[in-house]
Amino acid sequence: DEHFDQYVLHLHKDNLDRMWRNLTGDDSEETLSFESLIANGSQTWKALSPILNNITSLLRGDYEFGQTSHFHSTLEEVLIYTLLINQPHSKNKTQPKIVVTKSNQQFGQAKEFLLENMEEQLTLSRISEALDVPPRTLQWVFNKEAGMGPMQWLREQRLYAIRKTLLTNSPESSPHNITSLALQYHFSHLGEFSQVYKRTFGETPSETKRRKK
Repeated sequence: DEHFDQYVLHLHKDNLDRMWRNLTGDDSEETLSFESLIANGSQTWKALSPILNNITSLLRGDYEFGQTSHFHSTLEEVLIYTLLINQPHSKNKTQPKIVVTKSNQQFGQAKEFLLENMEEQLTLSRISEALDVPPRTLQWVFNKEAGMGPMQWLREQRLYAIRKTLLTNSPESSPHNITSLALQYHFSHLGEFSQVYKRTFGETPSETKRRKK
């Protein structure tokens, strides 16, 4: 109604089917349909919240154009993978077909690639293509070796990189602005960034910056 704004997201069925095949290896023609209800506090809601916060901030005009140049091109992919992994749907019983020869070696190669490209706009598909490893295999390898998915691992490493930069420079001489650092490492929702940072390190980014090396 007149008191609300509405942002309509159209997820293309072809992309949905393609990403499900990438994730599981399932080539069946059975139509994939999601449960329509996403309850507050559910696993899906928690996974979607950062994405929805970014959309809200974008619509409010909180970002400069240069900060969102990759946003639209990656939004659909991020949403689809998030829903496929977290939201109940008609193909939930399909198990990924995992082909792993040396998970330790694959994990090492993937880690090296992610650490070298932390400042790049990375998605699961782009990582998969760069390493020539299916997304389902990447998910399996990271869960086995690190206890988390590749995107979660990357996010954690970006937090450590930001902290290292803040600690390496003195408060007076540091040219690094916390906001620009967060955006440099693709934490586009600054409120959420501060919360995640404090949850991880027990202090805010500002408190870290004020401390001497």
